Formats: sequence, C-alpha cells, structure tokens
Amino acid sequence: MPTRNDRVAHKITNREDWLRMRQRNIGASDVGALFHADPHKTALRIWGEKRGELAIDDADSAALRRGRILEPAVAEALREAHPDWVILPGRQYVELTSLRLGATPDFYAWHSAESHAVGEPPFLIQTKTVIPEVWESDWTPSPPAHYLLQIQAEMLVTGIPSAMLVPMVLDGREFPIYEYSFTRDSELGDSIASQVTKFWKMVADGREPSIKAAQDGATLAKMFPEGDGHVLALHGDGDFVETCRAYRDAQAQIKTLQEAKEALGCKLMNKLRNHGKAEAQDFKVHWTTIAGGQRVQNVKPHRRLVVNERKGK
Repeated sequence: MPTRNDRVAHKITNREDWLRMRQRNIGASDVGALFHADPHKTALRIWGEKRGELAIDDADSAALRRGRILEPAVAEALREAHPDWVILPGRQYVELTSLRLGATPDFYAWHSAESHAVGEPPFLIQTKTVIPEVWESDWTPSPPAHYLLQIQAEMLVTGIPSAMLVPMVLDGREFPIYEYSFTRDSELGDSIASQVTKFWKMVADGREPSIKAAQDGATLAKMFPEGDGHVLALHGDGDFVETCRAYRDAQAQIKTLQEAKEALGCKLMNKLRNHGKAEAQDFKVHWTTIAGGQRVQNVKPHRRLVVNERKGK
C-alpha cells in the first residue's frame, strides 16, 4: 500500500472538539457498516448523517458509557498479564485527509520499556467490553466482522502495522480478557480505501447506498418522518405486491408463534408456581420477580420467564 502523506494526528482535549473532527470523516468504527457487516449501524444511516438529512446521534448510550468507563480496566488487566509492556492511552484523533477516514485508537503499546525508549513503532490496542450472552453468541469462535474491519481501518489510518483487539467479558466474577493479534492486510486496506472513496462519491452525488433490510426501517422512518398525504400508484410493480404478501404472511406467523409461546410459557409457569427456578436434564428455567420502581412510570413488581439450555448442551 502506498505511503500516505496526508496523515494528520490531533490531540484530543475535549469531547466537543473530538466530535467535530469525527463529523468530517468516516470513522474506523463506521467501516463495517459500509460493508453491511455492522449489526448496529448501516451505510444508509451514515450517508444520511453526512448529507445532513439525518441528525447525527452523538448521545452517550449505555453501551458507550460502559465502554468508556471500563476501557482503563481492560488496559490494567493487560498490564497485569504483561507486566513488561508499556501501554499508553491514545488521546489523539488521526485522519487521512484525502480519504476522509479517521480513527481514535484506544491505546498505543510497546512490548518493553526499552523498545518504547528507543522509539520503536508501537502496536495498537482496541478494547471492547462484552456481556456474557453477546460473547457466546457473537464472539465465538471469532470476533465480529465489523470489529475486524475496524482494526484494519485503524492500522490503515495510523500507518501502524500491527494491532490487538482485546475484549473483556463482564461475567461479574473474573472479568476475563482475550487477546486477538493482527497485522495490517494491504489487500483489505485497499478494499477499505476503495469503499470509503465510493461512499463519499455517493454522498456528493446524492445517491443512496443500498438498504440493509433488517435494520434500515428505523433509518427511513427518520429520513421521512411525515407522509405528504398523496397516493403512490404502484400498479404493475410485482415486487411491491410480493413484498406486501410476504409481510402479511410474516405478521400471521408472528401472531401464531406468539400465541404458541404464551401457551408454552403458561405451562412452564404452572409447573413452577411459587418457585423462582427449575432445572431439568437440559434446561434451566428462571421465573424471576422484577421489583417495581420509579425509573419507568407505573412499573409494578412482576415476574419474567427465561428459559436457557444448560451449559454443555
């Protein structure tokens, strides 16, 4: 991959300046969406934000807050596992100005104090915090694809040839960390650069990216919050008719499955009655009492039924 001469690093002094710098670029954490690999973001949503047709959502969600608070804990766990390493917070925003791609590395690290002192190149560390259910469903046997793309994008932006992805599992007891090491993949880096260039051309031309059907309903609802009252004539559009028919079929199936789920749940509740938990050969059942409170209006104490397969089954 050719050397980038437009790489600029900015010191992060406050959140407002950091958000302003990020707005002019595609972030490394957004790259997965451009490849339709991100379960939380879509290319259409990012396109709408960059076009100014959607408000940029910079709200501090529970997941972002958790990651921000626990990010130093992941680094500390790494220091405990590797006492010889030098691990320093990133505290800078790096961008490739011609590509309009940016990244905020979590940490820079060196394998020894000596390598740090003599100015050897660091490696990147990207940290994640993961709840056990997500770890089992999304990280086993390998990390999610959008994080793999993020780590390659960060290496592309910074010019640093190696990196680690380090998730901490918030199991409430041991808080284990896992280490995934990567080297820069020039072919994938070229693909990322090409996709980012294509995206910015679509922004400039006003051409929408293809939708991600399972996610972009919410995006379209925000882009078009009100109907104009006119009737769109789609007579002869076979795809529209088939989609309507499939939608109605899905509605009927959901209703049938929901009724079946409620009936099965009732049978389990009748078995448990005053018991909060039950176990059988392959299953654990919790019928937990949820306390009421004032956080959500009019929440009364209630019970929630959860059925899980036992470990190893």
